[in-house]
Amino acid sequence: MSAYHTSRPIMQPLLHIDARRIFRCLVIAILLMSFLSFAMTLASQLYDPLLDSPVFSKIVRVLDIDQERSLPTAYSSLALFGCAVLLALIACVPGLSERRSVRSWQSLSIIFTYLSLDELLSFHEGLIEPIREATGASGLFHFSWIVVAIPCVIAFVAVFFKFWLRLPQQIKRLFLSAMIVFVGGALGLEMINGYYYEHAGNDIFYRFLQHIEELMEMIGIAVFFYALLNYISSQGKRIELVFNVVGFAPDEGHRNFEAELVSKRSKPL
Repeated sequence: MSAYHTSRPIMQPLLHIDARRIFRCLVIAILLMSFLSFAMTLASQLYDPLLDSPVFSKIVRVLDIDQERSLPTAYSSLALFGCAVLLALIACVPGLSERRSVRSWQSLSIIFTYLSLDELLSFHEGLIEPIREATGASGLFHFSWIVVAIPCVIAFVAVFFKFWLRLPQQIKRLFLSAMIVFVGGALGLEMINGYYYEHAGNDIFYRFLQHIEELMEMIGIAVFFYALLNYISSQGKRIELVFNVVGFAPDEGHRNFEAELVSKRSKPL
């Protein structure tokens, strides 16, 4: 008695990624989260009894852009991690980067992974009290973690400047725009916020400045994510992810699922 095996066709679904469309969706989501957060904050500031409602208080905490365990914070952390994944992809996939630039892409991936964790767990806020006690920082440096952050940003620019110069012109502009917007919010507005908070306290205008700061950070991340998708697209490479079902030999009906990620060429912003 003879036995035979029929071969099954390989499934090859295509996932086309339109960088421009993704960027639009991210910006819309960011603006919506910012609007809802400020609307809830404004309502609670103008009408205190609302905070007596457990349901309303919970909604405010979930939507508050400045809370650690909130929807905007989770989004920012995921967006930063998404950038880290794309950076690792560029570093690992042959042909997506020059050999001399691989370590730079890898280093950026590690940095963005840390930023993702910091956004979620707020490591930098643990530095505020020790640095303030050690340096007596106040005014623009009220949130004293900035004392450490500024030298780190300067070192970052110094280390990655030559790498940035080697990038294609459009990607170079997008990287620079993303950094200016992100650092302008994370450090620039943070300094203004600290000075204002020290002199006026946690009033509605301070909360408004906080929302502008977080909005700038999220927009900066979205621009960087868009830039990375555009960079992958500009290299003209097709990225294939192959998933094999573990535990089956080919003659036992092994199925090979193949998904292709094709980054669609998109027009510049």
